[in-house]
Amino acid sequence: MKTLVINENLLPHDIDAFVACIGFFDGVHLGHQALLDKTISIAKDKGLKSAMITFFPHPSSVLQHKQVMYLTPNALKQSILDTYGLDYLIIVNFTTEFSKQSGTAFIEETLCHLPLKHLIVGFDFRFGYQGKGDVHLLTQSQSCFEVSVIEQISDQHNKISSTLIKSLISNGEVEVAHQYLSRPHQVRGQVIKGNQRGRTIGYPTANIDVFEDVVIPAKGVYIANVSIDSNVYQSMVNIGHNPTFNAKYNVSIEAYILDFNETIYGKTITIHFLKRIRDEKKFDSIQELIAQLDKDNQETIDYFTNVSGFKQK
Repeated sequence: MKTLVINENLLPHDIDAFVACIGFFDGVHLGHQALLDKTISIAKDKGLKSAMITFFPHPSSVLQHKQVMYLTPNALKQSILDTYGLDYLIIVNFTTEFSKQSGTAFIEETLCHLPLKHLIVGFDFRFGYQGKGDVHLLTQSQSCFEVSVIEQISDQHNKISSTLIKSLISNGEVEVAHQYLSRPHQVRGQVIKGNQRGRTIGYPTANIDVFEDVVIPAKGVYIANVSIDSNVYQSMVNIGHNPTFNAKYNVSIEAYILDFNETIYGKTITIHFLKRIRDEKKFDSIQELIAQLDKDNQETIDYFTNVSGFKQK
């Protein structure tokens, strides 16, 4: 997949005719996947290249100066899209100046000047100044390319959206989020030295310094897979303040990796959240903490045994 950038209406060159979907696509969830599948299908039928047109940074970070927490930071989004076999990822640099452009101007000055032959959009796609551009404007105001509209993708209760999935993860409902994303939510960071108290009670942990603006699950204990150097390990992960060992202001993320005894300080690891075991608790004694960790550890082992049929690293 070739990545191209549109910056101040400077359009990419050396690009073949293509079919594209358009949107922000944070999460690349089931709703987004419907757009991707349609894009790839039409491109194949027409003998054209396939592409995604997206925007970065997030409009809220530019217009409202808010810190945006993503389901899929840019590097992860690109990695996921690579698996779909798209030919192009076209990133529109979202700036204050760009935000002032009308929907009609975006169509006429950008989209119609690309070798875009067919555009796939979600039913609620909005664009242009104050989000006034919509599907009706795309389908009625131009003849440069065809437009296909994907209707709402829902389960029995909810429209599947990035907002919904962020809310689920923030509440610790990582299993439901997994269903909507079609993969576990993941958090990436560097292993740093902690207070090393875990090793004194038989549960040494890798402390993670998260270096991306990514949604963090609710405080508590989770079952997870941890990726290190392309290897995957079964793990038990705590998110919280370590209240038994003095509370911290900043949330900590610590992974106890089963059957693992390597030094990994400084390495980048990825945590894939599979299931929430329990809330964070404060214990009256170290003995009570160890007893609870033993139960959590056994639940983690049982989970992986039931999933795979056998225990493996």
